[in-house]
Amino acid sequence: MNEVEHAVIVTNITDGATKFWIKTDRLFDEKSNDLFMHKFIFVNKNDANWKRYIFVIYRFSTLSEYEKECIIEHIKSNCDIDGFELEKIVLK
Repeated sequence: MNEVEHAVIVTNITDGATKFWIKTDRLFDEKSNDLFMHKFIFVNKNDANWKRYIFVIYRFSTLSEYEKECIIEHIKSNCDIDGFELEKIVLK
């Protein structure tokens, strides 16, 4: 199994963006420059109307469980989402 690193960009409207790398065995067509945006929606545990939206730009239109875990851990350590839990992930 050959591991390849893929860049992931995480951003929200107010705090700017961060970048990190995920190692995976997934390959992509090198002729393709396609990028996909996934919207991670976090809802406040005490008020369902209070939400945080985190946008993730990544090479693939689908996310494996491993990739989701890596991205969520990065969001938790770099974005202010204390008191929020993941509601859903939407491909934009």
